[in-house]
Amino acid sequence: MIEELKAKDLVTQNFKELSINSTLSDALKLFSKDTEVLVVKNEEGSAKGILTEWMILKSGLNRKETKVKRVMKPFPKINVNDSLERIIRLMIENNIYQLPVVEENKVIGIISDVEIIRHVLDDSLANKKIRDLPKGERIYISKDETIGKLLSLFKEFQIERVPVVDKGKVVGVVGVKDVLIKLFKVKERPEYGTLIDEKPSIFDTKVEAIMDVSIPYVLESSPLREAINQMLDKGVDVVVAVDKSGKLHDLITRTDILSIIYERICTKKQEITVQISSKEKIDEFEKKEIIEAVERFINKYSESLGETRVYIYLKQYKQKWRSKNLIYSKIRINSEIGSMHARGKGFGVESSVKNCLENLERELFSKVKRFKDKSLTSSEIKKWLSSLELEE
Repeated sequence: MIEELKAKDLVTQNFKELSINSTLSDALKLFSKDTEVLVVKNEEGSAKGILTEWMILKSGLNRKETKVKRVMKPFPKINVNDSLERIIRLMIENNIYQLPVVEENKVIGIISDVEIIRHVLDDSLANKKIRDLPKGERIYISKDETIGKLLSLFKEFQIERVPVVDKGKVVGVVGVKDVLIKLFKVKERPEYGTLIDEKPSIFDTKVEAIMDVSIPYVLESSPLREAINQMLDKGVDVVVAVDKSGKLHDLITRTDILSIIYERICTKKQEITVQISSKEKIDEFEKKEIIEAVERFINKYSESLGETRVYIYLKQYKQKWRSKNLIYSKIRINSEIGSMHARGKGFGVESSVKNCLENLERELFSKVKRFKDKSLTSSEIKKWLSSLELEE
């Protein structure tokens, strides 16, 4: 049974170590097919953080001059007897999907999301139909749109990847990583005919030119097992689910599968998982206030929602007002009547989450009221709500 797995059942040796004073260029030489994460150690030999290729690419910093300590990310420590529930919760909360296992202050191995997902193949969860899983927000872009439009979409919805469509059918996937790779190519090797004093712009480039067409597809009627096999066989972290006509159903990521596993094994009902998307940590007082605010919302609609799982994503910006940073929040609720999404902004975590919940409540209330006016029964309203895609 997957819920009985411990850290010791999942640990691998797919990591390497390097000094905190090494450069990003030094770090890049250590990555390989079997090494996706590096453990960064200080002068005393203690592990202080982890580093991935994506962290380096996303930083945009000079690789020959920048030390890894500027880009590495601190990690929560787990031990060999930690439960799978705790491991997944720490991954989601910290937005880190390769966690070092520590014993007597020494890193003895790594647990990755890939290793966890591999074990799902032996569980009945793998037989669940993709169309019956919680769906994400239906956001996509046309292959004929520009990279400038794509970046605006990333910023507006705080996402890093979207499906690309042509005449309603999915033809590829494009992400921040694809844009950054294109940007580095422009910096390192200007296109032929570019003037020396001219700054090449990629913003007018069509999305079609950088999209990834190698991402595997599965039918929405397929079992989750097929999506997992595609991920493992192709070494990718996303699979596109489509209907029989090739139209988008949903993107399925490794993080989505972790969330599904977590909901299956979680011992608490109405658990609230907070994932921080910035380097800044929220204190326990703020976290308590967020949880209380969301619980009030859930309790208010508990009759309709039933058993509920709430995911809150926060991102902090530099802009400030009265010493509080601008915070972007996104809330996803998985409940018995389906998935719901909302977004909000505000100065300070509490204000941002409050605005986000108000947006969700207004959307929910207006739709319920509209159908109550048509004299539907509560069971009919609940049935109708189950088919909704509540998105801004």
